[in-house]
Amino acid sequence: MATFYLLPPRTFLADRLAFFLKSVLPGLDWIRVRPGDLTDVLGTAVAGEPDVFLVHREDLVDDDVETALRAGFGAEAGDDVIEVRAGARPGEMTARRWKLAA
Repeated sequence: MATFYLLPPRTFLADRLAFFLKSVLPGLDWIRVRPGDLTDVLGTAVAGEPDVFLVHREDLVDDDVETALRAGFGAEAGDDVIEVRAGARPGEMTARRWKLAA
């Protein structure tokens, strides 16, 4: 079984990462870094994990997440989906885990 992380759009996620990095490495201008450069780090970090896929919301060609994951990314029944979204408070992120239906 595969695990698909459905992530927020790259620009949103890059903003969140830049905010975090400013607290860890103050004085550097993280906002000027291209969003793709920051979010690509996540892809590199999980590259060695078997059957783990990162999918950004803007990469889905269909509004129906299940259909889009199946058609565009090869997801199958029983695969895990971890959907990460912005939370209710600024800077907060939430995650919801579910399985693709048969």
